[in-house]
Amino acid sequence: MTDCYQTDLWSVHHKRWLYIIGTIISSLILLLLLLSTSETRPSVLLTQHLRTLQPPLRTPTPTHQIPTFRTFCRESIILPLHLFITSPLILLTSTIASLSFSLIFLFTEALPVILLPYHFTSKTYSLGFVAFAIGMLLGIPVRVLEFRWLGRKEKERELTPEDKIGGFVTGAGALVGGLWIMAWGTGMGVGWWLPMLGLGALGFAANEVEFALGGPANNHNQAYTTRAASAFAAYSTLRAILSGVFPLFAKNMYQELGVHVAGTILAAVATAWLVTPWVLWRWGGRLRGMERGLV
Repeated sequence: MTDCYQTDLWSVHHKRWLYIIGTIISSLILLLLLLSTSETRPSVLLTQHLRTLQPPLRTPTPTHQIPTFRTFCRESIILPLHLFITSPLILLTSTIASLSFSLIFLFTEALPVILLPYHFTSKTYSLGFVAFAIGMLLGIPVRVLEFRWLGRKEKERELTPEDKIGGFVTGAGALVGGLWIMAWGTGMGVGWWLPMLGLGALGFAANEVEFALGGPANNHNQAYTTRAASAFAAYSTLRAILSGVFPLFAKNMYQELGVHVAGTILAAVATAWLVTPWVLWRWGGRLRGMERGLV
């Protein structure tokens, strides 16, 4: 009994230091970002540029006004919500991207149940996220190939937002494939490598879809121009909600329904949204033309 008590104290002590180290690293990263991030607000950049031209032009420079609370609510809350509800592009891309990213938090709770047939313990089950990380790293050469392809296309003609959906195509396919593997490749007399393969595919999907939506060669940045921040806000809000909600029921869902049924539900939902890349490629230009303020 004393040994168990000492083991629990050791575990709590090291978990506490784990959070402390994580907090220190996150704070350092935040500090570096605050010191190195440049201004991006168009009105502020325009004001700064006009100030550099003011002496030769001898014209007064307009002063940047801090937005009122009403303006802040309209631009930071109402506009992202309006875009998410009324824009098919935002609805489709934000949903599939949020789903792929929030699965990280879902499987944090569900993996102990999924890997139970392979005798993973409450401590060793987290090794599954190594496969997830490897899948994310495998997306790097795919990004390099896409950058080269976009570079060649840009020399031939002006790029459109539809040219930048490569991450959605590869990521959505990997997401659906990974979820179906996790649903029916576990506990079927196959080794533990098969669910690890599914986790790797999910890691690849999370990185691909996230990069296509928020990376430097992303679809939203070109499609929404001055309203890109509102488009990202809609996606970020949905991602945060799903990431917070999924862990609340993930473990119970897998325990009550079983790995196969619970996994099939997730895979079916992802399969339904697999139409997103095709819709963007086929009708993206037409949908953008129907939405006011898009290029």
